[in-house]
Amino acid sequence: MSDSASPTSRPSHLAIFLSHPIQHFVPWLRELDHRLEGGVMVHYASRQGLETRHDPEFGQSFAWDMDLLSGYRHKFWEREGHVRGPSHGFWGVRYPGLAAYLRRERPRAILVWGWLYAGFWQAAWTARRLGIPYFLRGESNLQNRGGATKWWLKRQTVGRLCRGAAGCLAIGTRNARLYQAYGVKEERIWTAPYFVDNDWFETEAARLRPKRAALRSKFGLPSDGLVFLFMGKLIRKKHPDHALGAWKSLPESCRRRSALFIAGSGEMMEELKSMAGGDARVAFAGFLNRRELPEAYAASDVLLLPSDAGETWGLVVNEAMASGLPVIVSDLVGCVPDLVLEGETGFVFPFGDQPALGERLRYLIDNPARVSKAGAAARSRINAAGVERAVNATIRAFEFLPRSSQPAEIP
Repeated sequence: MSDSASPTSRPSHLAIFLSHPIQHFVPWLRELDHRLEGGVMVHYASRQGLETRHDPEFGQSFAWDMDLLSGYRHKFWEREGHVRGPSHGFWGVRYPGLAAYLRRERPRAILVWGWLYAGFWQAAWTARRLGIPYFLRGESNLQNRGGATKWWLKRQTVGRLCRGAAGCLAIGTRNARLYQAYGVKEERIWTAPYFVDNDWFETEAARLRPKRAALRSKFGLPSDGLVFLFMGKLIRKKHPDHALGAWKSLPESCRRRSALFIAGSGEMMEELKSMAGGDARVAFAGFLNRRELPEAYAASDVLLLPSDAGETWGLVVNEAMASGLPVIVSDLVGCVPDLVLEGETGFVFPFGDQPALGERLRYLIDNPARVSKAGAAARSRINAAGVERAVNATIRAFEFLPRSSQPAEIP
């Protein structure tokens, strides 16, 4: 275990347990630590994202090209010679020796990022045994709750974890409904919206806008027409093939006035290139690191996200909207109720209905004036999902502790 500060240099008020450093969380962690006057300690089970490692979903090795660690205290629990992390599945995230650490340090509360990994369960139940309240912030929703038997099992396991928390931080409407379905009382659910660094994406969009023609040339995009962007891992749950299939089904007159830009890497790359058939108006960027993302948004006009229920939120939607792009998303994407206002900030289509997706593509190709108007509305809408609101909600939950100093009773 390595530290950014010695364990006894200052007692931590709030201990946050994460699988690894994640770029989107950095502004939240820094501002939260500032608001709690240095009282945050972030516990990472792995250095994934900091060091070049293979990501099986991206299908390549990389490290994020940004500072992920400054501005807050942190610890790594990855033991030498035992490289683990989220890419190793449920058991890849653990915190060896956690009970002794919590018994010694006694944080006022801990915050655990959901229940996807063994270490998160370990942190929550260890804290409970020691009388330390825990909060949960997860991503799941009811879109993939499963049948009656599966749901019963979830209520006995995940539901019990949620009901035992001092509070749950919901990333959005659908996530909050999940906590309610698990029996968490409404007064113990705070909305801490999922967000990206809106200011950075907006600033980069303004900086790069005059370079739009050069960026299109760089990515092999045509200089004219409406560019639809798919951004993300090229994996099954995101269904980039639906985006490509819908675009290719458009009349030739529409395809001549538009293009499809696929930015990302993953297992479906060769399949998608085969589907594209060498069409000059379909461009592939491959993997883009964070500093390159704004260039792809600046070269594009509309984001497409045709994912299934596995897309519990869709942070790419936040990025696109902060960059001034409207979006077209499937109705199963988790962020829909919070961010996508039909006909205003974007459009929603039934998952898997490629003709319906094609209709929305065609509408925007035929009505390009709607794109800039919807893009402006999207940029305005995304301000409601920013770091300040997420931090405020976390602080409010933390301040709830005097009235909930003991772990909640678990029904």
